[in-house]
Amino acid sequence: MAVTRLSFALGAGLAAATTVGVVLAEALSDASVAAISAAALLCALLAFVAYFVKQARSSQDTTELLLAQLEDVREQQLAAAAIAERGRIAGELHDVLAHSLSGAAIQLQAAGKLAESEQATAHVRAAIDRAGELVRDGLVSARHAVGALRGDELPNVAQLESLVASFRSDTDVEVTLAIEGSERPLPADTSLALYRGAQEALTNVARHARGATATVVLRYGSSGTTLTVEDRLAGPKPGSAAAGVGGGNGLAGMRERLERVGGTIQAGPTENGWRVELDVPA
Repeated sequence: MAVTRLSFALGAGLAAATTVGVVLAEALSDASVAAISAAALLCALLAFVAYFVKQARSSQDTTELLLAQLEDVREQQLAAAAIAERGRIAGELHDVLAHSLSGAAIQLQAAGKLAESEQATAHVRAAIDRAGELVRDGLVSARHAVGALRGDELPNVAQLESLVASFRSDTDVEVTLAIEGSERPLPADTSLALYRGAQEALTNVARHARGATATVVLRYGSSGTTLTVEDRLAGPKPGSAAAGVGGGNGLAGMRERLERVGGTIQAGPTENGWRVELDVPA
């Protein structure tokens, strides 16, 4: 609309200038005066053209700016809709999983007491206890997954200190943490993988090596970052309680999570316990 009005004004101005020039040229017989009139007419024409070009460019810039703003608004609306949908799904998952897993944990606790009163075999009681542990771990993992859907901040290596402190207070395992090298920010998925690895390794220590001491070391190297969790038993040698630390589904889960971020895991017995080492290229 603005360009149309501008074109109309330009056309009218050019027509008027042309008319004036023709009249002056006919009225003036002197050649020099006619030349001056022609030059003035040319200047007027150039001024009109320059003005039109400037206005056209300004109108184009304004249009492009408005289109960019509309695109930003559309993307923000889509992002808000996605967040709202994730929140709804997270709420549904929380209600379903919390109810079912909490109920299963209660039933398994009752089954454990019943097995003890009925003098069930040690194998049966151990199976019930293990099932209870898996359900409780599943409930914790489900809550973390729901938190991720809701957009909650995911755990990372910056929270290793609080993780170690909680294990120190909640279990009979004496845990220490050491950080070596120059700290640097890590990608979110990589930092999460290291945190989960430390969490799983410490959980295994608490389960299978009660009374042990454990050391968590986060080392920032020039070509990658390494996290080690090593426990030491005062009495038994590898082949007894410590031999199960870090094995089974927990180790497989750590390996899968690390492979997704290009990392590796090594786990095995040491002279007095068990060592888990996680390496990531970040």
